[in-house]
Amino acid sequence: MGREKSLFLDLISWMKSENKKRMTYDELNNMTYCHHLNENLAVVNVYYETMAVAKTVESALYPWTSFIGTLGGLLGLYTGISFLSVLEMLEWIFDLLLYGWRKPRHDRIGPKRLVIITMRERPEMEGKSGKKEAEKTVLTWEDPPIYNPPSFEETWIAALDLAHSRKLLKT
Repeated sequence: MGREKSLFLDLISWMKSENKKRMTYDELNNMTYCHHLNENLAVVNVYYETMAVAKTVESALYPWTSFIGTLGGLLGLYTGISFLSVLEMLEWIFDLLLYGWRKPRHDRIGPKRLVIITMRERPEMEGKSGKKEAEKTVLTWEDPPIYNPPSFEETWIAALDLAHSRKLLKT
C-alpha cells in the first residue's frame, strides 16, 4: 500500500470520527490533520491583475415606453390599426352602451320623414299664396328642384333613434 493511499484512508477515518462528534463548521475549519507537516506544506501567492472594482447594476432591458412604441408600430404595420383607430372603436362602443340602454323616442321620430322637393318660385308665382293658384302655374322640367333639408339636430336625433331602436320600421 502506497503512502498516498494510507494518508487518504487516514483522512477518511478521521473525517468519519469528526462527523460523529457533530462539530460546527468553525471548529472543523480551525482543526488540522497532517502527520507529515514538512512534506505536505504548500504556499499559494495570489496576485491581482488590477485593484479596480466593477459595479454591476441591473436595469430593465426594455422600458415600457419602448414597448408601447414598438407595439403601436407593429399593430400599424401588420394590421393597419393606429392609436386613433383604437380610440374611435372605444368611442363607438361607448355610444352603443350609452344610447343602447335607453328606449328610442318614437314620439320624436314621428311619421316617416319624406324629402320635400319643391320648384323654385318663378316670377309668375310670386304673390300667389294658395295651393290652387300654385297648381295652375305651368312647371317645366328645366327648372332645378330645391331640397329643403331638416335641421342637423333633427337629423342627428332621428339617426340615433333609428340606429338604436330594436324594431325595424316597415315600409
